[in-house]
Formats: sequence, structure tokens, C-alpha cells
Amino acid sequence: MIATTKRTIAVATRGMTVAEFERWQLALDDARRYDLWDGEVIEMAPAGDAHGAIGTEIGRLVANYGREHRLGRTYMVETGFVLDEVRQRVLGPDVAFVSQERMTQPPRPGFFRGAPDLAVEVRSPSQSAREMATKANGYLAAGTRLVWVVEPAHRTVTVYRPDRTPEELALEGYLDGYDVLPGFRVAVAAIFDV
Repeated sequence: MIATTKRTIAVATRGMTVAEFERWQLALDDARRYDLWDGEVIEMAPAGDAHGAIGTEIGRLVANYGREHRLGRTYMVETGFVLDEVRQRVLGPDVAFVSQERMTQPPRPGFFRGAPDLAVEVRSPSQSAREMATKANGYLAAGTRLVWVVEPAHRTVTVYRPDRTPEELALEGYLDGYDVLPGFRVAVAAIFDV
């Protein structure tokens, strides 16, 4: 389990499948968010002020750039991505981007099948650095090409890419879209100046 500081929802002793999780979550009538990791349902804490503002700013920047250059579609926090049907993993990143070639037309009901090309996770105070690294590596293992883990408390962003050592960027650094968002470049300081 990746979220030792989160409340694990009691489901069944054998865990929950992606299909069961999708039916269960879509039928819920509440504002809470849940992830599924190795069959365990994990309730996510609501985003705090800084978390929400930073996530929204990154989402706005990515969405505007992606739309302007017709590169793909941006998704916000409520979107579930099925990373692994065998290992029963569904995550809802704070911001996600899917390239034009992989978009479903029109968007279909239910979770997105597959990993996003870009996943952005803003670390909450209740999440450990280890949990964030596990999530980032989970995205990469599922085919995500770029992960940004944002640390509001330290005002840094750790960039994960396949087959590369994670790189921590401070305020004077720049977020690069690499081959996921070609030409996208924004100062790390700009995402914290909200």
C-alpha cells in the first residue's frame, strides 16, 4: 500500500478490482476522492489552499499550451487513470495531460484507460516523500513519460522521466515539457506565485 497516512476503506478481504472500483466510485454521491493501489481503496484528503492554487495554476498553464498548440487534452483532479488492470491500480493525479494521438473522441464515460503522458502530483502535508516517489514510479511503470511532483512546503518540483534519475528543481529552475509538451517551458517560481 502506498498511502500509509491515508484512511484505507474496508472493502473486501481480497481487495477490489478496477471494474468494481469504477462502478463503486461512479455510484458514490460525495465529494471525496479515492485512489486504488494494489486493490486497496485509499481515501485522499481534500486539497488545502496552497495545493489547490498550485495545482490549478499548473493545470491552466498546461491546458492553455496544449490547446494552443493542439497537442492534446488536460485533465484535472477528479479524473481516474487506470494504470494497471492486473495489479488493480487507478490514480487521479492533480493534473494530467494526454497527447492528441491517445485521446478518446469523444471522451468516454468512466476512467481513462491507460496512463497519462504527463502526471502532476502536488504533495499534501499528509503525504510522505516516499509515497510521492512510489506514485511517480507507478506512473512511469504504466507508461507515463513525464511526472512532476510538486512540493509546496519546499517550493521545489521533482521531475521524473523514464530511465533517468529524478531531478529536483528549485525556484530558479524551469519546468520543461520535453517531448510530451514540446516547447513548453515555465519558471518553477511562476507556479508558486499564485
